[in-house]
Amino acid sequence: MTLGHRAAVLVIAVGLSIGPFEHPGSALAQAGYYVTPSLTVSETYDDNLFLTSSNRQDDYISRFLPGLKAGYQSEPLTLLGSYSFRSAIYEKHPLLDSPLESQLGSLTLTHRPTEVLTLGFDGAYSRTSIPSELNQPNPALPFIPVQATAGLLTTRLTSTFYSLTPSIAYSFDALTRGKATYGYAVVESGSLSTTTQDVILQLDREITPRDTGLLKTYYRHFETTASGPLVSSGASTSSDSYAVTAGWTRRFTPQWDASVEGGPRVTERPGTTQTVDAEASATLNWRFELGTASLGYAHTELTAAGVGGALSSDSVFASLVVDPTRFLRVSLAPRWVQVTSEGGAATTTGSITGTTTLYLIDASATYQLTRWLSARLNYEYASQQSGGLNTTHNLVTIGLDIVYPQRVY
Repeated sequence: MTLGHRAAVLVIAVGLSIGPFEHPGSALAQAGYYVTPSLTVSETYDDNLFLTSSNRQDDYISRFLPGLKAGYQSEPLTLLGSYSFRSAIYEKHPLLDSPLESQLGSLTLTHRPTEVLTLGFDGAYSRTSIPSELNQPNPALPFIPVQATAGLLTTRLTSTFYSLTPSIAYSFDALTRGKATYGYAVVESGSLSTTTQDVILQLDREITPRDTGLLKTYYRHFETTASGPLVSSGASTSSDSYAVTAGWTRRFTPQWDASVEGGPRVTERPGTTQTVDAEASATLNWRFELGTASLGYAHTELTAAGVGGALSSDSVFASLVVDPTRFLRVSLAPRWVQVTSEGGAATTTGSITGTTTLYLIDASATYQLTRWLSARLNYEYASQQSGGLNTTHNLVTIGLDIVYPQRVY
C-alpha cells in the first residue's frame, strides 16, 4: 500500500469519528490546573532511511505518538510538565519496528515572587534511535533556538539528550533589566558523550521608546569523552570559551523590528594556544495581516548528537508563517548551516569531516478540522556536503493531531 493510500485510510477513519466543523478557539488562559492529552497518528515516506550518500534505502513508516501535558498556570506561577513517546512500524524494514522509537519529556517553571523578579527553569529529556532528530529545532522545546541546532545528519544510533536551564531576571527600574542563565546539557550517542555548560549574563536598557541596548557576557565549557569501535577517535577533548557582546534592537514600526549583536570570543584548549573568533547574530522580523516573517544570521559555537566537541557554526535562517484562512496555517523555514569541528572532535559516523555544509527546508500545512483535531502535511529536505560526499534526505509526512486541553481545577 502506497503512502497516499495509507494516508487516505488514516484521514477517513478518523474523519468519520469527528463531529461538526468547529472553530479552533483560543488556548485556555484562566489560572488553574490543566491536563492536555494528545495523540498524533502519521504516515511518513523516508527516501534515505540510513542517511547514506550511496545505496540509499527508502521506507514507509506508520507512527503513533501519545502524549500528556499537565500542570498549573497563573500570572505569578506556571509549572508545566510533559511526556510523550513514539512507536513506529516500518513496512520494508520490520527489524526497525519499535514501541519506543523515541521519548521526550520537558519541565517548565516560571515564578514571579515580586513584580521585578522572575525565576525560571527549563528542563528536557529525549531518547531516540534517530540522533539527527536531536540536531533539528523542536517545537516541543521552544527554549532551544534554531541557531543553537546544527542540523547534521548522522547515522542511526540510540542517543540521549538532557538539559537543565535555570534562570533569574530582575528589573532594576522601568528601563533597565538584567538576566542570568545557566545551561547544562549532555548528548550521548553510543560511546560518545558531550557535556556543555553555559553561563550567560545579560543587561538591557531601553534607550528610546524604539531602541534597546544590550550587553552580554558568555562562558561556555565543552567536554567530550569517546571510546568504542563505533567512534572515529578515542581521545577526549575539552575547551572553554569566553565572549563579550554588545547589541541593539530597533522597533522601526509596529510591523518591523531588527536586532544585532556581536563581540569577540576567546577559546582555550588544553595544550594549544588561545584562538580569537567572533560571537555574532542578527535578526529581522516582519508582522503583517496574514502572518509573520523573519530572517536571521548567527555565528556561534554549539554541539550536535553524533559529533563530539565544540563546533563552529555559521547559519542563515528564515521563517514564514501565513494564515490564509482562519482554519489553515502554512509555514516555510529554509536554513543554510556550515559547521566546522574544533580540536579534532570524534564522530560516530565517517560522513562528518572538516567543514560540513547543509541546506535544510521544513515546510508544513496544518488545517484545523475541529477545536481539538487538525490534519497536517509536512515536508522536510536536507542536503549535507562533507568530505566530498553529498547526503540528501527527503521526508514526507501526513498526520492527524489530537490535542484536548482540560481545566481540572
